[in-house]
Amino acid sequence: MRPRILSLTEAVHSIPNEGTISLGGFDIVRAPMALVFELTRQAGRVLDLVSTPNPLAADLLIGTGLVQKATLAFSGFQFERGFAVGPMWKKAVEAGEIDYREIDAYSILCGLRAAAMGLPFIPLTDIDGSELNDPARRRTVLNPFNGSEVTVTRPIEPDVALIHAQAADRNGNLHIEDPIVDELVAKASKIVLVSTEKIVDRIERPTIPFYLVDVIVESPRGAWPSACPGHYGADHEHIGLYMDMAGNGRFDDYRRRFIESSA
Repeated sequence: MRPRILSLTEAVHSIPNEGTISLGGFDIVRAPMALVFELTRQAGRVLDLVSTPNPLAADLLIGTGLVQKATLAFSGFQFERGFAVGPMWKKAVEAGEIDYREIDAYSILCGLRAAAMGLPFIPLTDIDGSELNDPARRRTVLNPFNGSEVTVTRPIEPDVALIHAQAADRNGNLHIEDPIVDELVAKASKIVLVSTEKIVDRIERPTIPFYLVDVIVESPRGAWPSACPGHYGADHEHIGLYMDMAGNGRFDDYRRRFIESSA
């Protein structure tokens, strides 16, 4: 069945009120910001967030109060003013406002990989002794071939994935120029919502095939203020403005000015 082509509002309205959400893109490159902005406009959800590094999107979701539990590798990023930490993430963790788990990105990728392959668990190498080792997610089993102990981790199966693509065709196939984690997130998740710079008639060699996609939204500049390779770079000036406003207690002012006013 082909994915539905919906408006931004309709697409986000289909997200359950409770569940686990994950994000495509990486760092401040191709974050699904248009979908995240719309999600912050539609209040009333209680979500768990599990994601590889995607600091701007994660910070907005946490700052809006949509996230009750966050499992992240970290929430910092590099931009033209240097290294920064998500201010709303920092505030929520320090105040105990969210249940936060910090684990390494490799462990998150392994959990997604297990879900993508339909496995009950997957080996996780080189994690023993790490301060990021999370006993709640890991167990030790015996290798049936030589009797040695093997650390394994359970699957991460998000209820919803949010992804931004450079292009999608009318059948639902996606073209992503820099698919660092997107294919894996799409395969692991139950529902995949995609914003795209443009919808074209046909994509000859899809990065992600239509049968993994549920909803498509045509959303030019849908990754802004993060970058979308081949279309635009990260808006460092705006990111700096966000950091200043959110870091100085003006997160709600930022929302009113840049999110709610553009609805």
